[in-house]
Amino acid sequence: MKMQSGLVFGLIFAMVNMESVPVNYVFGEAMWPLVLIIFGAALVGALISVSFATMKMFSLQRQVSTANKQVDEQQHILNEKDSEILRLRTELEEGDTIRYNERDVADEYGPYSNKENW
Repeated sequence: MKMQSGLVFGLIFAMVNMESVPVNYVFGEAMWPLVLIIFGAALVGALISVSFATMKMFSLQRQVSTANKQVDEQQHILNEKDSEILRLRTELEEGDTIRYNERDVADEYGPYSNKENW
């Protein structure tokens, strides 16, 4: 029903604005129906708006892709650092185990009889 009422409104608008009006060009003048001038101006305005919106959208997509690349690079660096931290923790835990074993041996057989001296 909305579509039909819009169509009826548009037809009434077109019939009311059918008189010809002069349109001045740089190189001359012509007589055009007012309804065509109104619809033409609306169409040109819509095309200009769409073109600016499209340019802005492509610009924002480029910025997003650049930001995604930077995030991926930083994530790669973070993953490398995490693996290095895990490797160093493993080495530290292995080194602590060796030191504890050395302390136990020193306590049993060495000059130090309690672990507080270590």
